[in-house]
Amino acid sequence: MNKYIKKCLIIYLTLATVLCGMVGVAYAVSSTDADEFLTRSEFAVDFARLVKKLDEEEREVLKNIYKYRTTNVKFVTWDTPTKYYNSTNADGGYYNGGNVFPRPKISGGSANYGWGFSNGSATNKKLGRYTNYCLYRLWNGNYYITKNIYGYDDNSRHYYPTVNYSVPIENFPGWYLEVRNYYLANSYIGSYCSIIRLDPNAINYPSTSDTLILRFKKDKFVYCGDNVTKLTTTKNTVTYTSDYWQGPLVIAPLTFDKYSDFAAQGTQSATYESWIDESTGDFMMTIRGLSRCYATDTTNYYNYVYYLANSNITVCKIIPSDNVEYMCGNLYGYYSSRVTWQPSMSSPYVPSACFIGTGLLEDPYWQYEFVDCENGIKYWHAYKPPALAPSSATSNAPTSVGIHYSLPIVY
Repeated sequence: MNKYIKKCLIIYLTLATVLCGMVGVAYAVSSTDADEFLTRSEFAVDFARLVKKLDEEEREVLKNIYKYRTTNVKFVTWDTPTKYYNSTNADGGYYNGGNVFPRPKISGGSANYGWGFSNGSATNKKLGRYTNYCLYRLWNGNYYITKNIYGYDDNSRHYYPTVNYSVPIENFPGWYLEVRNYYLANSYIGSYCSIIRLDPNAINYPSTSDTLILRFKKDKFVYCGDNVTKLTTTKNTVTYTSDYWQGPLVIAPLTFDKYSDFAAQGTQSATYESWIDESTGDFMMTIRGLSRCYATDTTNYYNYVYYLANSNITVCKIIPSDNVEYMCGNLYGYYSSRVTWQPSMSSPYVPSACFIGTGLLEDPYWQYEFVDCENGIKYWHAYKPPALAPSSATSNAPTSVGIHYSLPIVY
């Protein structure tokens, strides 16, 4: 705007100089030379045209300013900053950003689930009736609004939506812990977690014998409820045995659904350390004993998913402090996201975590990037451009429309 004003002043000063020059030479010119000078009438016409042009530019600028000033978009949640439901309500909790789930619980009460308020029959839940709307930020700074749909298919298998985020593993660059929040109990939040490689160029591979270091920054996370046992600067060590899945894509990493009717494929014991970093105040955690997602070829692949639901583990004690900016939810509902998921190990709609960076199966069709969003949050963005599938391609080949995937990195 300063450059614009400066330009206008220069034009005005130049015209003023011309006027002063005309006054000084008015009686010094001959009729022969008169045609070489600007007449007063010509000046008036040109100056009026200039003023009109400047007014048009100013009006355009002002129009853009008032466009934003008069835009009044208000998102209303079930709570407000000064009011929240009482302890007898199952959905009671502090206001913390805009979505009903997840947010801190102010008391015991009943559990909260990722599909929000669903009333009545499973049919109502499947159709999204009586459910809350959720607002999420995308990798490009835009928002999208959606309903988290709980559903079941013709065989009465049940699918529940989750909200997802990731944090980097500090001592293994390029690798991340992907967290899918699903169930909020009295003193912990149950989550499906996977160790995945988001940077396809990362060459170091964590093993089950490695101690993975994770930092949940204090300005981006809060305790998930008032009844959580708070962490201290003294490390708390716990050995916890969790259910795991390694095959079915209906519960694979990077998806937005929890498939409740598929039995766990086994259990895995691992050691977890939890504490507060004395120098920064950040929530800290280490993991030793969990397997990463990986593939050696198109027939040997492992999409490990672990269900962590223990009140003594850091990731089960905390949630992102802003569940609009820092979390991503169901992009397209369970209907589309389940297409071609079995028996294949990949889907045309979601990147397969075990193949990222391998060049195998669907990996060549995806483009990956880390984006610093305009809101100061980093996102992992995967894009599958639209293309015609080769005749020999599997269901993981390109689709006729481009597919975007967005995952916030809360760090």
